[in-house]
Amino acid sequence: MLAEVTNNTDNQRVGRAVRQALVYQVEQSPFLRVVPDAEIVSTLAFMKKPPDAVLTPDLARTVCQRQGVKAMLAGDVTEVGRMFRFSLEAVLCSTGERIAIAQADAASEERLLGAVDKAVGSMRRTLGESLASVQALQKPTEATTGSLEALNLLAQAEALRRQGKGREATPLLRRAVEIDQRFGLGWAKLSAESSNQGDTAGAIDASRRAYDLKDGVSERERLYIVGRYHADVTGSY
Repeated sequence: MLAEVTNNTDNQRVGRAVRQALVYQVEQSPFLRVVPDAEIVSTLAFMKKPPDAVLTPDLARTVCQRQGVKAMLAGDVTEVGRMFRFSLEAVLCSTGERIAIAQADAASEERLLGAVDKAVGSMRRTLGESLASVQALQKPTEATTGSLEALNLLAQAEALRRQGKGREATPLLRRAVEIDQRFGLGWAKLSAESSNQGDTAGAIDASRRAYDLKDGVSERERLYIVGRYHADVTGSY
């Protein structure tokens, strides 16, 4: 279970962008399963919470317990002088006991994504994954995008999509790929939403753009991009 990232900076986009980077990094581990959004939304509904409820560490742990998940990851970003520090902790959902912690510093806001990469890599090793596995299966977040703003927009769009507000998410996805035209995952998500709205031409164009960027990204992202390409362009899954 991934809680929301606590943002202790003055820049509101940082928290959402960093959490999106956290998701990207954790999903690359073959030993860690991130609880899907659909399962979280279902549990929140059972708790009579809205689908867009902020997953504070306390709420995330409650959801975690209800689903029988073993551990939760919670992170925060803090300004330390002119630097930024990303901290990540793993907590047992059943007891709240902290079982691991990792930190990484960034010399500037623009380098925060690298700090997330470093902290998650350290956390994966602390939780028992081999160094060889981490080295082989950890693509830097910048492989998908180096733009905090593009990641922030993707995070906002994903939140809207979870609430069934795809039409409101689409302009955010378009803006994300305008900011970073090499944002493969952004193009793929745009293709999916365009398809949902019956914009076949838009879906095909976005899928082709994503497909051209499939090399060098994480395996999970590559599979999603290839899947969208076959769905939108070749007509086969």
